[in-house]
Amino acid sequence: MKVLNALEASSGVDGAAEKLTLVKWQEAYSLNSTVPAKLIFSLEPPKVPVAFVRVRELFSDEANGASYNSLRDIVEPVTEWINNPTESTPVFDILDDRVVVQKGARGVRTVFSFTVNNISQTIDQTSLISTDRNKIYVLVMRCTTQCYNKHMKLISKIADSFTVRGAR
Repeated sequence: MKVLNALEASSGVDGAAEKLTLVKWQEAYSLNSTVPAKLIFSLEPPKVPVAFVRVRELFSDEANGASYNSLRDIVEPVTEWINNPTESTPVFDILDDRVVVQKGARGVRTVFSFTVNNISQTIDQTSLISTDRNKIYVLVMRCTTQCYNKHMKLISKIADSFTVRGAR
């Protein structure tokens, strides 16, 4: 968590520092222990599966504006790609998109592939908002599409096990 926090703290993205103060927990995992932390936050397609999980409190405007579309668009603007494609919209394919309802949260799980610079990447993303709308829970797993297809059973098993039970 410390490495991810330090990397994120150095970001020049507007609002990143403020959002980082609301992060309650985050971790990254990979089948390869030498995957650098910067790869977790970039969109460069990793050749081995990487997983990132985060729990973060929400600003009130985020909580009020949360929708399935905003949850789906955390990593990439998938909704915009679908509704308003432009010349810069990458070639993409929605492989799965479903509502997820759990005891402590609800949201969406979206699996999609997109191609940039002739490299296809698949992202399996579950984004949930707590029932009190104060926290967001995100699990993102991704790698090249070829890698994803090879490790699909493992990735799906992990995504299926992602559970939010609510406050204790």
